[in-house]
Amino acid sequence: MSDDIVVRQMLVQDLRFVVEIENSNTATGWTERQFQQTLDCSQVLILDQQIVGFIVISTTLDQSELQNIAIHKNYQHLGYGELLLRYGINGLAPDARQLFLEVRVTNFMAIRLYQKIGFTQVSVRRDYYPAALGREDAIVMSLQIP
Repeated sequence: MSDDIVVRQMLVQDLRFVVEIENSNTATGWTERQFQQTLDCSQVLILDQQIVGFIVISTTLDQSELQNIAIHKNYQHLGYGELLLRYGINGLAPDARQLFLEVRVTNFMAIRLYQKIGFTQVSVRRDYYPAALGREDAIVMSLQIP
């Protein structure tokens, strides 16, 4: 991992790069408009002055939701996803007691990361995600915040 790592609030001028990362990771990703609507709860991961990832976590009362997270394909499997997720968890509002997320049942790498951090499965949402051959289930996971 590089020493020149910065995590900061996502800005309007970041959206082009963020959407590029999103589209390279999923065929059914968020639009620029969706990211623009969540700027207040979104951060970007910058490595050597280049945006290589982002995270979106919203909080309502004592519950937070990991709405989106992605790392540029060239920087995956190097620990940046875990770093960004831990940063997001550490930056949760003081009242947050639980962090939820949904993940595709076939996204084994993400599921393994979430389990490593302490997330546990809460339920399954049938046919939640669009997929190449119909629909795909989502696993709902939760992390208790001490």
